[in-house]
Amino acid sequence: MNRYKFSEEEVPYGILEQFGLTREMIGDLPMDVLQAIHSGRRSPVLPIRVDDSDGNTIHARTRFSLVRANTGGLDGHSLCATLGVPVSSAGHPGSRTVSTCGA
Repeated sequence: MNRYKFSEEEVPYGILEQFGLTREMIGDLPMDVLQAIHSGRRSPVLPIRVDDSDGNTIHARTRFSLVRANTGGLDGHSLCATLGVPVSSAGHPGSRTVSTCGA
């Protein structure tokens, strides 16, 4: 029986790279952290980079977790990375949760 919810092949590196989290960065994490991520638990706090709608680059730190979303695809699911992303609204800093899915 597989103890992990997600295999290495399922990790959506393309999605994570949109936030500046490269395959190398993820691969350099300690083994117990990688096992936690593959089990569906949150990552440690990691540095990310996000471009806002005005073209500004926002540097922040956040966690991510892997989740399956029912998308009706071939296997009925798509793998998503859920991140807490910093945003500002009318000049007030805050954050929101963003879930980005890949095929």
